[in-house]
Amino acid sequence: MGKNMAAGEFKVQNKSLFCTWKKTIILLILLALCSKSNAVPPHLENVVLQLTWRHQFQFAGYYAAKERGFYQKAGIDVTIKEWEAGVIPVESVLTGKAQYGMSGAGSTVLLHRLRGKSVVVLAAIFQHSPMILLTKKGSGILSPQDLVGRKIIMGPIEANAELYAMLIKEGVAVENLNIGKPGRNLERLIAGEADIVGAYITNGPYFLKERGIPFHVIQPLAYGIDFYGDSLFTSEKELKEHPKRVAAFREASLLGWQYAFENPEEIIDLILEKYSGLESGLTRDYLRKEVEAMRNLIFPNLMQIGHMNPGRLQRTAEIFAELGLIKSGFSLEGFMYNPRPSRFDWGHWSVKIVLVIILFMVGISLILFVYNKRLRREIAERKRQEEALRESEEKYRSLFEKMMDGFAYCKMIYDENDKPIDWIYLEINGAFERITGIKRDVLGKKVREAIPGIKNDVPELFKYYGEVALTGKEADFEIYLDTLKVWFHVTAYCPEKRYFVAVFEDITERKQAEEALRYERDLLHTLMANIPDTIYFKNTDFIDGGPQMWFSGPGPKVLRDI
Repeated sequence: MGKNMAAGEFKVQNKSLFCTWKKTIILLILLALCSKSNAVPPHLENVVLQLTWRHQFQFAGYYAAKERGFYQKAGIDVTIKEWEAGVIPVESVLTGKAQYGMSGAGSTVLLHRLRGKSVVVLAAIFQHSPMILLTKKGSGILSPQDLVGRKIIMGPIEANAELYAMLIKEGVAVENLNIGKPGRNLERLIAGEADIVGAYITNGPYFLKERGIPFHVIQPLAYGIDFYGDSLFTSEKELKEHPKRVAAFREASLLGWQYAFENPEEIIDLILEKYSGLESGLTRDYLRKEVEAMRNLIFPNLMQIGHMNPGRLQRTAEIFAELGLIKSGFSLEGFMYNPRPSRFDWGHWSVKIVLVIILFMVGISLILFVYNKRLRREIAERKRQEEALRESEEKYRSLFEKMMDGFAYCKMIYDENDKPIDWIYLEINGAFERITGIKRDVLGKKVREAIPGIKNDVPELFKYYGEVALTGKEADFEIYLDTLKVWFHVTAYCPEKRYFVAVFEDITERKQAEEALRYERDLLHTLMANIPDTIYFKNTDFIDGGPQMWFSGPGPKVLRDI
């Protein structure tokens, strides 16, 4: 019996020891996996990122990715090179001086691609271009047309494509402009060495405000030119030879941008302390203002940072072709980076996680199946509502086009003193074309382009429409346009400030009939006043009151017929 007890105790101890070893092994495996997932890669690949300007929050995402270890975890050691005079980021990347670069505008790197350069855009950081033209208030420069004969400072078309596209679209002959080389743009504007300069909306206005200088902004977006802003790019060579490195660099950079906008004060401290912030004269207030301006261009809380729309790039290229900057028949194939998912390593421990995810998705699918009928009903109802809305829109569009009266929806343009100087046609109907003879291609154009001389011909028309668009008060008036040789009866109202709608009819025939009737009456009265004999009229139509008697003399006298 003692032997049996001893044997039993041995088995219990052996089992306990086995469990202890089992737990230890499992713990070691987990620690190994954790350390593997968090370990810094033993070898870092060296790459260079070339910036388009000096260090500031404009490049915050890359500082965050480097200093917070995102690049290091991706196996990359990144050298961030500040811009220097004469450096062109595209050329630096194509010649191998840098593997990655920042384009001052997404349109710029696109233009290089369409002109034969083998560049690939990885991400559009700025959803709208920050490029603007700045001039001092009171200079008389309010629109692109006012640049003729003025001293202009801005970069070449490869660097400022959106500015040149705006000028060409507005009919300005760029080759005849007096454009100087960029450098200290804002200082030269203040000193009077230039009338208007290219600048970034993220810092240019702040620079002038701090010095108490009133200014006026001309932004391409206001003239229908909406290109991407700062964009991250590389070369086809880099993508072909190091596809994994490209994917890792892009992902780490975007993580850095997300971190920068979530922790702006931390990154501002980093710029001031480590990236020449204080030495270059940057202040905390300046960087904070830059952050807020950038939020309106990047929209980090509304959309994924780096998002690119192929259709928008296609439209940008089409604008380049329309403006003669490139030849037609272009192709964007291979220009926009399309990150592919990496191959799944079935020998990796992560297969277990994948299986768990699959089981979870199966459970979700079963739940979704229960609600499938309800979802289909909702989709059918939505389609019905969309169809009803489409039919309604077509109905009102048909009514709009079949209106007998002319209709024009316009944006009023004022000078710096809120004096109306022009308006832009945004929408017209068929009656507008029929009555005025002006075709639909007037949309987007100014009235002084469509009807030359109209401001001198009928300045009161500008006064009426300007007051309606500015004050919101309706106006009803009759006016003659000598340029068109037409009388109009116009009703104008304001749908929103600085916009107006004009509904009008051609009353030329009525005016001519009234003038003819007035002439006949005047002639008849003249004849009556000069006839010496008495004339009796019974039931006349031109004198109210029934039968009357007229007597000649110094003036006609009327006696009621009794």
